[in-house]
Amino acid sequence: MVSRHHAALWSEEGQVFILDVHSTHGTYLNDAKLVPGRTSENAKVLTDGDTLRIGAADKRSAAIRGITAKLRILRIAR
Repeated sequence: MVSRHHAALWSEEGQVFILDVHSTHGTYLNDAKLVPGRTSENAKVLTDGDTLRIGAADKRSAAIRGITAKLRILRIAR
């Protein structure tokens, strides 16, 4: 299950960051649960090849599950 306001993603100085914004079912980077927060102090840098999981499966329903993706971080020349 994924919360309505689950995580924040942004780029800064050539890096991409993710922050769990106090989601109900968690955000996981390479199987490690992110510490929820509202400031960039709790953010993690995303790198090419990372595995990102947003949310969790609902054991009551096979139709409700989180989202898992293998990341590809591309650099765009300016």
